[in-house]
Amino acid sequence: MLHRGKVLEKTGTEADIQLEPKEDEQGCGTCGCCSGGPEKSTIVKAATGDVDSISVGDQVELDVQMPNQAVVSLLVFGLPLLLTLSGGIAGHAPI
Repeated sequence: MLHRGKVLEKTGTEADIQLEPKEDEQGCGTCGCCSGGPEKSTIVKAATGDVDSISVGDQVELDVQMPNQAVVSLLVFGLPLLLTLSGGIAGHAPI
C-alpha cells in the first residue's frame, strides 16, 4: 500500500517521515499508518538505502507491506486453541 509523506529528519541510512493520511482511509488502522485518524499524521522511521537521494523536506512515497492475515489469524486463534487442547489431553493422561 503506497503512502505519501514528507521527510522530517535524516540520520545515517534512516529517515523520519511524516505520513499523510489518505482521504479514502478514515483512520481505519489497517496498515498502522493512519491509526491516528484522518486529521492526524503518523511519523515513521524508514531505511533510505541511498542517503544522498533524499533530503529534509522532500515528498516521498512509501510502500507499506501488510502482514499476511492468514498467518496472523492462525497465530492469534489457532495457537491458543492448540495449547488448550493439548493441555486438556495431557491433564487426562494416566501417569
